[in-house]
Amino acid sequence: MLEGKIYAVGGYDDGAAMLDTVEVYGPSEVDSWQQVASMPRRLCGHAAAAMGGNKIYVTGGKSSKA
Repeated sequence: MLEGKIYAVGGYDDGAAMLDTVEVYGPSEVDSWQQVASMPRRLCGHAAAAMGGNKIYVTGGKSSKA
């Protein structure tokens, strides 16, 4: 959670394909997920942490060229 919003970074879609998307859900705003960025590579099995008040760091996992 960062600035009161929930972020989903990479992972798998319903068809089990790796994702390069970064999506955000703001509970107090529209009640839906919105894509806000793309990563340079598709990524799954990684870890992410919010640090410094306004940054999300992603490390590890398995990647694939986007």
